[in-house]
Amino acid sequence: MSVLRLKVGPMKKFLFRNELTSGDKLSTADLQNLLNGFLLFDEADYVRANPDVRQAVQRGEFPSGFAHFQERGNMERRFPGFNGFKWDDYIKANADLAHFRNDPNPEACAKTHFKESGYTEGRRLEP
Repeated sequence: MSVLRLKVGPMKKFLFRNELTSGDKLSTADLQNLLNGFLLFDEADYVRANPDVRQAVQRGEFPSGFAHFQERGNMERRFPGFNGFKWDDYIKANADLAHFRNDPNPEACAKTHFKESGYTEGRRLEP
């Protein structure tokens, strides 16, 4: 059974198999944010960014970082990693980040922004 606990923006309820009613709605953006977490997931990035997950895996509480992400991490909006992240597209998709191009290392700026705030804000990944 897959359980999603959504905590960001309008996604503040617990979703179980039959908990959604016909009146419940998730926006396209909400669903895209959930999907992005899985698309961007990278085991090494995830356990590096979440030492508590690394310890839980070492203790045998989860078979992998991905198992944690599936069960809890995505619901908690934990940073999933940079798998397939295209920093140039990220800047193009978010006009307020265009000034990153003036930095000597725009890729690092884009990645730092995405990791520290863009992911949890649900920023667009593509123009």
